[in-house]
Amino acid sequence: MATPSSDSEPSSSVPSTPSQATTDESLTFGLDGDLRLIVGTTMPKEMLVDSQALCQASSVFRTMLSNRFSEAKPEEGEWKVELPEDDPDAFADLMGMIHDEHDRPSFEPTITRIYGVCILTDKYDMAHVLRPIKRSMAELISRALRRSSHGSALHLLLIAWETGNREAFTTLLMRIILSSTTSEEDGSFLCEDQGLENHKAIEVCGAYDTIVECRDSILKAVFRKYNDTLLQLVNDTDLEEFCDENECPWEKKVSTTNVAVLGTFMQHSFTLGILDHFYLLDPSPFSGSINDMESCLNEVKEARRICRCGGPVTQILADMAEKRDEQATWLLADDQEEHLRIQAAKFEPPRHLHDIDML
Repeated sequence: MATPSSDSEPSSSVPSTPSQATTDESLTFGLDGDLRLIVGTTMPKEMLVDSQALCQASSVFRTMLSNRFSEAKPEEGEWKVELPEDDPDAFADLMGMIHDEHDRPSFEPTITRIYGVCILTDKYDMAHVLRPIKRSMAELISRALRRSSHGSALHLLLIAWETGNREAFTTLLMRIILSSTTSEEDGSFLCEDQGLENHKAIEVCGAYDTIVECRDSILKAVFRKYNDTLLQLVNDTDLEEFCDENECPWEKKVSTTNVAVLGTFMQHSFTLGILDHFYLLDPSPFSGSINDMESCLNEVKEARRICRCGGPVTQILADMAEKRDEQATWLLADDQEEHLRIQAAKFEPPRHLHDIDML
């Protein structure tokens, strides 16, 4: 959240002196505008807003614009406050909602636009102003969960976080864990070609450590089972044991030898580029995603000479799925659970009149 600046120590995010930059556009919200906001730096926008509406919507602005801080209304001259770190377009959308203009024709709820607004509602503690577009946000998230390619999981994660949608948040977080990769250059974690450690959505949700730990835990389970399987094949374990564990429906389960299965297993792993990550004294780090690894193992599973039930490869995939499900049960820390509960309550109709002020 933004921190108001005192008279003696102005905030770096909200300078107390007017900028010399020329604003790119001037917007007016409401009929009683008395506060002029200069939003952004590169292409700033000037916005005339109703300070009372702003303070009623946000406890942060209510404190910032009080007489205790340098952003307070001056005794003489025009009242101006700069917000250089905020996105002008997203801020304009937010001001439209605050001034009851959320239904104006120019506003079309898209994932990108709502994401930008959610960054601001988190910063200024005003998620409840999103209530009028609650249905649109729910539809966007629902559509994205049905189609994994629809919309940015990172953007949707923040929207789910800000609106208190626990089910969507945990689903999207696991989707990010399964699709995240690491940079071969510096080992940094990536998703959708974006660095995760300093990504705004991940930072706000406090999810970075969870992503790293879960990805590492699932991959370790895969590597361990893969290596154990190789040892079983080398030690001449009866191939039908794998089929029995898979509850193989085929009458003629195995018609080959351990050596043949082992050779097929390792050859396909080598062709797919995953063998170097297993069963070596110094295995190379795996930079792909868990989804990539699962896809490769499924290709190995379909290889000739391995039973149609998948034989030993099915056991590796089963361990992967079990570990993934196990990780999903503890994705959220207590403080994250509490945050989602509080945020969800902000989107419920107030039970009493005094509850409105508490929002």
